[in-house]
Amino acid sequence: MTESQRLLAEYAQSSSEAAFREIVTRYLDLTYSTALRLVDGDAHLAQDVTQLVFIDLARMACSLSGEVMLGGWIHRHCCFVARKVMRGERRRAARERQALEMNALRDDSQVSLFEIAPILDEAIDYPVKTRQQAKPHIRISLLFNTLEIEFQGIRACRSLKMDFEGAASAIPRHEYAQARE
Repeated sequence: MTESQRLLAEYAQSSSEAAFREIVTRYLDLTYSTALRLVDGDAHLAQDVTQLVFIDLARMACSLSGEVMLGGWIHRHCCFVARKVMRGERRRAARERQALEMNALRDDSQVSLFEIAPILDEAIDYPVKTRQQAKPHIRISLLFNTLEIEFQGIRACRSLKMDFEGAASAIPRHEYAQARE
């Protein structure tokens, strides 16, 4: 039985903090350097991986065989934990990238709403020429269809006092088609 195996057995039997501290002291550099290499040089992530490896060792100490080569187990487990953490980081980065792209497409900021306010004012004031004089809510819905603006973003603009979503959904299809002609 090696010294590391004896320390692990002592920790597993009596939960000796001194034995576990000695194991951590012996294998900390190996674990950290392995983790640092596997997480592409991210020191903070390597520290997290190292901590997770030793937490798992403490949790699994009782179930490990007395013949286990502790250095090999720690190295192998470090590789497993680092890969798992990197998969999670890649997934998180992909979700953040996707959310950023979605937010870039849908910009409901006050600045963009104030930029289109003059266009909306013009659409309300300028009549659409059809067989009949179109109602203001039809002109506004035509403008929305042309510019493909979301109603929620328009409603957020405090300078507009009309509920455009309700007005646009209240337009019968035949009136809408006539107004577009």
